[in-house]
Amino acid sequence: MCTHPTNDVLFEVRNDDRKDIVDIGLRTYTCNRFQLDQLPCAHAIAVLLKANHDPYDYCSPYFIKEAMIHSYEETVFPVGHEDTWEVPKNIKSMALYPPQGRVRVGRPKKRYKASWETNAKQREQVKCGSCNQYRHNRRTCLNPPLRLA
Repeated sequence: MCTHPTNDVLFEVRNDDRKDIVDIGLRTYTCNRFQLDQLPCAHAIAVLLKANHDPYDYCSPYFIKEAMIHSYEETVFPVGHEDTWEVPKNIKSMALYPPQGRVRVGRPKKRYKASWETNAKQREQVKCGSCNQYRHNRRTCLNPPLRLA
């Protein structure tokens, strides 16, 4: 992963054959993970470290230890038995139906994981044993083999 600053807040990140842009001023990244999770992704962390910023300063305040402690500060009271609940009449009269749709027959389709969910070993590229280039193997190689001296 290679980072190149465009200015103080805008960086270009190159990873393999992909180029993306991280804006640490607006806290945006073209993968949208920085915006959705409100946590810096690996690319944003690389940029923040290069710019001498602390990645923890770019995390949402909801992920700070104090926020977690404050969320459980108040007493959570038990709701009691269902017979003792006071439910308004308009809510009681509502009919609830299961979601519409049908269960598909057969084996479910495979879910493809996003690039940040996969393991680093799974992302290793195939290297040809004949010409030492990536993205193909010896059986599918079209290049002339290397000569050993």
